[in-house]
Amino acid sequence: MAKKLFRIVLNGVVTWTENAYIAKRGDRAWLVAWRIAKNKGCIAPDSIEVLNMDDGDPIITIEDREDKLQSECECILFTNTYCQLFPDFTNDKKDQGFQFIYKGDSFSLG
Repeated sequence: MAKKLFRIVLNGVVTWTENAYIAKRGDRAWLVAWRIAKNKGCIAPDSIEVLNMDDGDPIITIEDREDKLQSECECILFTNTYCQLFPDFTNDKKDQGFQFIYKGDSFSLG
C-alpha cells in the first residue's frame, strides 16, 4: 500500500511530506514551538528544526523572520518526517520541524 503524502505549498514553493499537522494557537505543538523560540531569544521565527541526537542533546536551528511579530502568526506547520522544508531530517521520527505561517504568507496543505 502506498504511503499518503501531504502536499505543502508555501509562498509558491511545493514540497511533500508523509506527516503534517497544522498547529493553531493553544495546541501543544504551538506551545512547544514558541517555547523553543523564546528560549533561543527569537521573537518571530520562520522555522525551527530540532534534530535529536543519540547523545540526548538536540541540535536546534532557528531561521528568524525579522519582518513579523508573534501576534501575526496564524498557524504552525509541524512535521517529524523528511521534506524539503527540513532536509536534514532522518526518518526515525524523532526530529521535529516547525514552519511558522504568518499573515500575508501564501499557504496550503492537501
